[in-house]
Amino acid sequence: MPAASHAPLAPATDTPTITPIRLALPDPLPVYFYVPDAAKIAGIGLSTMWLAVNSGEIESVKLRGRVLIPTIPFLRMFGIEPTPVVVERAND
Repeated sequence: MPAASHAPLAPATDTPTITPIRLALPDPLPVYFYVPDAAKIAGIGLSTMWLAVNSGEIESVKLRGRVLIPTIPFLRMFGIEPTPVVVERAND
C-alpha cells in the first residue's frame, strides 16, 4: 500500500496572530450605557456583567435607582480611546 502524501506543514512562528474585534457601538456614543447594552457590546452575558459591576471591576454610577456605566472608562477597558467631536451650534 503506498504511503499517503501530505502537504508540508507551515513552520511554527513565535508571533501570535491578532484578530481584530468588532464592537457594535452606537453612533454618536452616549455619555453612559445601561448594563444590558454594555453586556452586548462586551460580548458577555448579562449575569457576568452584573457580577463585574457589583464587584467594582467595571466602573458604574447609580442614578435614581438605575445603574449606568460611563462610556469612556468602559471603552478604555478594551483599549478604545474615543475621539471627541466638537459640534458647533448655529447662531439663532
